[in-house]
Formats: sequence, C-alpha cells, structure tokens
Amino acid sequence: MIRPPAAARVGPVVAGLLALALYFWTAAPSIVWRDGGGDSGDLATAIATGGVPHPPGYPLYVLLGRTLAAMTGIESARAGTIVAALAVSVSATLLVIASRAAAAHNRSDPGSTHAWPATAVALAIALGPLWWGRANHTTAHSLHLLFVALALAVACGGVRATAVMRGLILGLAASHHPTLLMIGALLLCPSARFAVGFALGLFPITILPLQASVPWGWGDLTTVAGVFDHLTGRMYHGYLLAYGDAPLLDRLIRTLRTLLLDGIGLPLLALLVVTGPSAGWLRSPLRLRVGLTAAAPPLLFLAYPARDTDAYLAPTVACLALLALPGASRLLGPGRGAFVRRTIVAASLLAWAAHSAVTNDRHADREALDFAAATLAAAPPRAVLLTETDATTFALWYVQAEFGVRPDVVVVDRSLWAFGWYRARTAPAIPMPAAGASAIDDAGDIGAASGRPTLAVSSDRAIPSR
Repeated sequence: MIRPPAAARVGPVVAGLLALALYFWTAAPSIVWRDGGGDSGDLATAIATGGVPHPPGYPLYVLLGRTLAAMTGIESARAGTIVAALAVSVSATLLVIASRAAAAHNRSDPGSTHAWPATAVALAIALGPLWWGRANHTTAHSLHLLFVALALAVACGGVRATAVMRGLILGLAASHHPTLLMIGALLLCPSARFAVGFALGLFPITILPLQASVPWGWGDLTTVAGVFDHLTGRMYHGYLLAYGDAPLLDRLIRTLRTLLLDGIGLPLLALLVVTGPSAGWLRSPLRLRVGLTAAAPPLLFLAYPARDTDAYLAPTVACLALLALPGASRLLGPGRGAFVRRTIVAASLLAWAAHSAVTNDRHADREALDFAAATLAAAPPRAVLLTETDATTFALWYVQAEFGVRPDVVVVDRSLWAFGWYRARTAPAIPMPAAGASAIDDAGDIGAASGRPTLAVSSDRAIPSR
C-alpha cells in the first residue's frame, strides 16, 4: 500500500487546527448582537431549554449544542459557539481534501504538488471575515459550511461515500436548512439506497414536535401543517423579492462586495487577478456540479433581501476555492524565486488573518448579556417587558432561560404577538380575567388588562409604556 506524501496528510490537519485555534481565540463569551449575531440569543435559548428557534428550527444544530452543554456543563451559548467553531474548522480541512482530490483526477502522478497550495487556499478562505464570522459565536450558519465542504469532498473523491451515505448527508443538510438541498447537485446518486439514506437523514425534524410545549419556542408545531410551515419559513416568505428601499442593483453590488472582499479576500483575489481563475482542470461532470452549487447561494441572496443574510453567501466561497488551486500551485511550486514567492504568500495570509481577527474579535463582547441582565434586574416585580426587536427579545429570553433570572417578569415581543401560536405560548404567564391575554390584539394593552407594570424596552433602556 502506497502512503500519501507527508504534505498531503499534514496539510488538511494544519488548516483545520490553525483555523480552530484562531476561532477560539476570538470567540464570544456568550450571546452577541453585533455583526449579524442578533440571532445568537434565540439559538442559545433553544439549546438551554430544548425549545425551537426561529424558522426553519435548526434541529441538528440545537441537538449538537444541547448535547455538548449537557455533557460538559458549560453555558449554552458557549456550547453553541464551540459547535460553530468545530464545524467551520472541519470545513477548512475538508476543503483541502476536496481540492487535492479534484486535482489528483487530472494528473498522471498525483503527488504532493497541490498539498500546500490547497492548504493555503483553504486558509485564505477560512481566515477571511465571512467564514470567521460564522465560527466564533452561536450561529447555525456554521453547519451550512460544513455540509457544503463535505459534499465537495465527496463529489471530488476525497471522501468515499456509498449511495446511502450520500443520501444521509443530503438528508441531514436539508433537515438543517431547506436551502441546503442545493448540495444535491454534488451528492445526487439516483438509487433506492440513496433515497433510504436521505429519509434517515431527516430524523432531526422529528424532534421539533416534541419541543412544542417549551415556552420559549417558535411556531405551531402541534400539526403537520405547522411543522411544514416552520421548516419552510412561511412567516418569512414576504421577504422574497421585497426590495423596498434596496434596489436589485444595490443588492447585486453587495453580493459581489461580500463574496470578493469578505469571502475570497484580497490574497486570493490578487491571485485570481494575476493567474486567472480556472475551472477547466476540473472534470466536466464535476465542473457542472460545482458550478450549480456555487450559483445557488448568490441567487438566493439576491431574491431574499432580508437583513443579516450575508451568511448565505459563505458556501459559494468554498466552491470558488477550487478555481484558485491551479494558480496557487504555480505560485507556490518549485522553480526560480520559489522562496520569495512563498514568503509573500505566507506574509499575505498572516496579514489577512490579522485583519479578520480584528474585524471578528468577540472575546470581550458582553454587550447583549449585560444589557439583558441589567434590564431584568431593574424591572419592577411581575413586570411585562414589551420588546420591539428580535435581538432585544432573544437576549432577555436567554438570560431568563439560562440563568433563571427574574422568572416573575414576562417578556412580550410586540411583533410576534400578531401570531396566534406566540400568544398561546405566552398568555399562560400573564393570568387575567375574562378571555385572557391571548384574546388581546395589541400587546400594548396587556398591562392595563392584567394590572401589571408594563415597560417598553429598547436596545439601550426600558421606558414605561403609555
């Protein structure tokens, strides 16, 4: 048996461990708000309580985080962050494996020529702001990267997978987020065994109805229709093509800026400009599969102009990495000036990592946690706190659920109050005569009807409701 060259064995490990160390170094201590972290409180609350976060529910991510928290006793938000960091660092490892495997199919001598170039390309992406920002706080988008990188490794031949395993990977990905059906282009293997694997992979979805009674959960999960609506994000369908004050052209510019500057980054962008992107070295069927997978996230991003959706573009960057490998191999290969060229690449990666570390450093970010703790501590006994934004609501939920702070206080999100399932979950905590809280159409009337002190909470203070 011929052992692979040392560089081929060490490269993927170096990429994964280096990325993981940097992610941990800048990791948030708890929930966060800034730079798209507003949903961290919702996800951490689900990990703490076994509830269901916002659509599509992310059952696999919550299950992993909850299991880790139960096994180690660490704070739920921290457990969610560790899952995210591990997922993205493993994605970097898989990206090296995928790139080398794809190159090996196009060489008569699959030696170590591409090992370190593939590692450099993977690090340039893993240490960029787009990927790094999915790795150092509680965010379910980290699993998006893991599934795309795993599918690439399977499609390129770096990871061997039977038809059942391919179906299982796609099923797990779809149970995490329905948009990940896009990796079907990389995994599809029409057969009965693939279908069986896909069905088995959907098992995390079965957890959702079991969590329907958790007070901090989302959605009506007591019916099949309710579960389907939650999985497909029906409450968010109004965002589709709803550009409002953000024209399509602005959205397109933002797409390109995010992909090029935050995703691919200046080091790889400079490489692609100098050497030119190349998809010709990929086998024809693989080229088409990778192209379809790379195109899906930007199309979704353009059609779905909601806030904080830059994360949807991160999987595309993994596919674009394959275009940079030929140029990186030429740049880092032997020959005249090899030492100078390699030194320039190493310095560029170091500068890029330093930039991303500053941009994504969350290790001292306690703003959301401190705000929620202070707001709950200052609330009058049996108060009703009316919130206007998701981030504020989620932070208050988390501090109550994780630390048991002020159980006498009820947090009511004015936007969510419009949904019957939310009123049904929240009303039992606000007992009142007559028809009860669920019959009140405007959350602002709860205080007068219940006789409880009511305060409107903004992101920086609590204001008595009028």
